[in-house]
Amino acid sequence: FDLGDISAIIASGSDITRWVLGIYMHMASPQNGALDPLVSLPLCGLSTCIGMDPVLLAKGAVTFSKANVEDLDGSFADWPLDLNEFGTGYDVILLNENGGGM
Repeated sequence: FDLGDISAIIASGSDITRWVLGIYMHMASPQNGALDPLVSLPLCGLSTCIGMDPVLLAKGAVTFSKANVEDLDGSFADWPLDLNEFGTGYDVILLNENGGGM
C-alpha cells in the first residue's frame, strides 16, 4: 500500500497509528465501523503501531500468515480463514481508527 502524502491525514487529527487492513467477505462493507473484519492487522504488521512515526506507516506491506497469527484481530481472528465457512472471495479494506473504510 502507499498512502502518499499523509500530511492532510495527520492535519485532520486522524490517528494513522490505529489504522488497520481488514479482510472482509467479498462485497461486504465496513459500515462505518459497525461490521468487524474477519481478521485485521495494523499497518505495521504487528499487534499495535501506537507510538510509531505515522510517516513510516504511509508505505509498506502487510502479510497475513500463520507467522503473525498472534497479532491478528477481528471477529474471527484465526488463520487461515475457513473456506467452508467464509468462501473464497475476500476484500481487503483499509480501515481508519473508527473502523470506517478509507
